[in-house]
Amino acid sequence: MNKSLLVIFILLSFSVFAEPEQYMKKQHIKTSSTEIGEKSYFTFGFKDTNGAYKEWTWSNNTEEMKSLSRAFGLYNKNPKDFTYYDNELPKAMYKDHFLMGVLPDYSALVNFYQKSVYHLYSNWKSFSSKALLSKRESVELLLRFFQDFPYGVPPVTLENRLISGLFVPPLVFKNGWADCDSKSLLMATVLSHDAYYKDKLAMILVPGHALLGLNITPLPYDDTYSFKNIKYVVAEPTGLGRTPLGRKNSPYNKVLAIEPIRVDSTSFSRSNSQTEGVSQQNTLQILTSSDCVDGAILVDYTSAVKNARIQMCQIKKDGQYLKHGPEVIFNSTGAPISKNIYNMGEKL
Repeated sequence: MNKSLLVIFILLSFSVFAEPEQYMKKQHIKTSSTEIGEKSYFTFGFKDTNGAYKEWTWSNNTEEMKSLSRAFGLYNKNPKDFTYYDNELPKAMYKDHFLMGVLPDYSALVNFYQKSVYHLYSNWKSFSSKALLSKRESVELLLRFFQDFPYGVPPVTLENRLISGLFVPPLVFKNGWADCDSKSLLMATVLSHDAYYKDKLAMILVPGHALLGLNITPLPYDDTYSFKNIKYVVAEPTGLGRTPLGRKNSPYNKVLAIEPIRVDSTSFSRSNSQTEGVSQQNTLQILTSSDCVDGAILVDYTSAVKNARIQMCQIKKDGQYLKHGPEVIFNSTGAPISKNIYNMGEKL
C-alpha cells in the first residue's frame, strides 16, 4: 500500500547540508578524514577520563564506506509528496513504530554497520585493556570520545533519500561530526561488538533528543528509564559538559520511545571472530604493501637517528621521494608504538 509520509520526526534536523547546523568543536580536538588512493584515513582526538589528550586512528576502504553510507534511507520518488510502500521500509532500514509512525530501525542499523566500526571498537578495547579499566570505566572512556567528537545536525534528506537527520557510522567518520541520535547509534554499534554489552543496549528517544541506554546495575544516583521491566542506565554521548555515565544533560522526563537493540547472533559471531583477543593486542599493526596506495612503495629500514625500525609508504614526485600514506615506528623490542599518516609529504 502506498502511503504519504506525514509523520513528524522527533529528532529535529535541517535540509541544508553545505554546513552543519549548530556546529560545535572544541579547540584542542583534532579531527581528520583524508582520502589517499583507495583508502580513507581517520584521526580523531579526545581527552580521556583523566583529562589526557589521546588520538585514535584507523583506515577503511573508501568505496566500501561510500557504498555503506548510501544503504540507509527511503528514496523520494516525488519531491512534492514523499510517499512510500510498506515493503520499502525494511530494505531502507526503517520500521513502522506502533505509536510514533515511521522510525529508523536501530537494530537493523546496528547489525548492518557493525563491521564498519570494528577499528574504532579495536582502539577502544585495546586502550581499556592496557589501562586496566573496569566495564563501567571503559564505557566512561567511550563516552568521553563521543562527547569530544564535534557536534552538528545532519539534514532530513541526503542525496534524494530520507535519512531523518541520522548519520550512519561511515558518514559520521567521513564528515567528522554528528548529533545526538547519530552519536548514540554509533556508540551502540561499537558496543555491539562486545560480548557483555551487545544484548544490553537501547535507544532512548525523548522530545528533540536521543540517548543511549545500558541495561547494567545502576549506582545509587544513576538516572534510569524502564521498558518492559528492564531498567536502562542513561549514557549521554552528546554534550560539551562530558556528562558522566548515569547522568542526563537535561531532565527529559517525557519519553517518546525506548527501542531495545537486538544484535543478530550470526552477525555478532562473524564480527567477534575478527575481534577475538583484541584486548591483548596492540591496535597498531605492521605495514604490508597493500597499505600503500597511489603507486607508493613500502620502505622498511632502521633509522640511525631514531635508533628504531621504521616502515613507511613512499612515492616519487618531481624527482623527490615523499611520505605518502601510513608510517609506523617501532620500539627496541620490535613492537609498533606509533603511527602517522602523510599526504604527499605532509603529516595529517
